[in-house]
Amino acid sequence: MASLLANSQAAKGHHVRLVYSKRPESPKNLQELFHSDIVLENIQMRTMRERIVAAFRIRKLFSSADAIFLHSSIAGFIGRLSAIGLRKIKIFYIPHCISFMRKDVRALKRAAFIALEWTAAFKSAAYIACSRSEKKAIERIIPFRPCLLIENAVETIDTSKKDISETPETLSIVTVGQIRIQKNPKLFAEIANLLRLASPQLRFKWIGDGDIELKKALLSAGVEVLGWMPKNEVIGQLSRSHIYLSTSLWEGMPVSVIEAASCHLPVVAHRCAGNNDVIDHGISGLLFESPQEAVSQINSIVNDRDLGISLASTGHRNAQSRFTAERYIREFSLLLES
Repeated sequence: MASLLANSQAAKGHHVRLVYSKRPESPKNLQELFHSDIVLENIQMRTMRERIVAAFRIRKLFSSADAIFLHSSIAGFIGRLSAIGLRKIKIFYIPHCISFMRKDVRALKRAAFIALEWTAAFKSAAYIACSRSEKKAIERIIPFRPCLLIENAVETIDTSKKDISETPETLSIVTVGQIRIQKNPKLFAEIANLLRLASPQLRFKWIGDGDIELKKALLSAGVEVLGWMPKNEVIGQLSRSHIYLSTSLWEGMPVSVIEAASCHLPVVAHRCAGNNDVIDHGISGLLFESPQEAVSQINSIVNDRDLGISLASTGHRNAQSRFTAERYIREFSLLLES
């Protein structure tokens, strides 16, 4: 989303500077993802000391900006505090799944996230939610700041229609994402174990990397962990697979699910915020609540060719009409010009 938005702004002739913090999963070809006119500046923000130093460096950059787009909760906090006292600057905060939506933290930590959001929200900025679920959560917790909805999008993906009856001896079930609690790899491993007992022809793939212990759980279940890949290779893997399985505990709005639908894959997804916003159960995909229900839904798609084709076709049409890059860019352009 950051590259799609920044590239569209640079293409219109705006002077765009992208400040980023390197993480282990950061793409090695980061420069290649952005328009040649965009200035990339690395300012580390991983530790508390780095974040304090970053706030002062970022404030200097803000002094010459007309508009600021803050991607993620950490950027939203540091960026808004850095901009205190600066006037006549439009600030847009895009959390991409705001911190207090997390399901892996205790009530006390969630309360701390809310307190930090309230603190940063004293600096005027417009919240941009990427899904209806996120918008609802933000409006409930931060009712005194405007929250707009601009759903995530994907650039056009040119792939052929997938028919799961083409290669019944090796059906691939795939997911894309960082191996971390949010994506619930243990649930993915549990579903893989249950399915492989009755259907040994099924092949499970996880595109991404992350937590070592969670990765071991996937490998123990026979899941192939393919690591991080350039986007074109990810799309290639999706186009060669047959079913997309999302086991996330929560999402803002999952781009990977939209990309899977764009690749004509029927989607089976855990019923959670974000997934609920993309999938219309029984029409553009299937939503499950338990591993047993996921197993049943995957078996239904494997055994019912027409069901798989119907889900994939509707999901693909939605991706091509509702989640287009053109719509995303247009909505942000109107917002910037208002």
